[in-house]
Amino acid sequence: MSRRWIAIAVSMIIIFMQGSVDGATLHVVLVGDINAEEHVLESATKKDLEAMHAEMLKVARNIGYESSEQIHLGYSLSSKKILSHCKKMNVERDDIVFFYFSGHGYTTPKQWEDPWPNIALSGDQRGIPVSRVANVVRNLKPRLGIIFADCCNSLFSDEYAPLVLKQVVHTHMGRVEANYRKMFLDQQGLIIIAGSKKAQPSLATYAGSFCTLAFLQSFREKMSQSSAQVNWESLLSLADNNLQRKASEYDRRQDMIWAIER
Repeated sequence: MSRRWIAIAVSMIIIFMQGSVDGATLHVVLVGDINAEEHVLESATKKDLEAMHAEMLKVARNIGYESSEQIHLGYSLSSKKILSHCKKMNVERDDIVFFYFSGHGYTTPKQWEDPWPNIALSGDQRGIPVSRVANVVRNLKPRLGIIFADCCNSLFSDEYAPLVLKQVVHTHMGRVEANYRKMFLDQQGLIIIAGSKKAQPSLATYAGSFCTLAFLQSFREKMSQSSAQVNWESLLSLADNNLQRKASEYDRRQDMIWAIER
């Protein structure tokens, strides 16, 4: 289903903290803009945030970081408040920042040279360019920053069957923990991810958004592989392939786009 915005007035903010033996912190910002009149998108967005919340807790546990998580979910989210929260985060040199958005997104002709979409927030009916979020995170100077926007890069409407997550084969926990550490501690810089490229929709069903499900499926598969096969480039390529394969079953095209700065 495509993502367009509409304003309704309800919002919810939840803050989670998880302790760790390490002094560094994984700062997680999860943003889900929903619309009560769009039941498919509302269900998908809620499931996206639930899944990403669970995955980030696993990340923090496996890399030995404290977890500071703020979830913004509702009908009246404000772009100014979201940006203000990000700018005020107290990020130390060894910290990691993960920003995730699920909801409506769009682009405009004037922004055609910018490959990244705008994330749409209903509260003030204003969008935030993903490139601006990236600049905010970049200025915080974390050891690693990840920005992931699962939203349209244009306007489009349709319904699709859910992308089913594959079951991950159980592996030795030592390998899994080592892979988490390789992905989040050995990597430094900034990673920007968007769920669709210019002029494409972002597809979703009640089960969740296709791109988010493809990313999580691929991430869990990668964590079970040998260390030599684990890196962000191969993860995102696998996620993009899984996304394209599912979209093609319905004669649609959706491509992830990403940039990795070191």
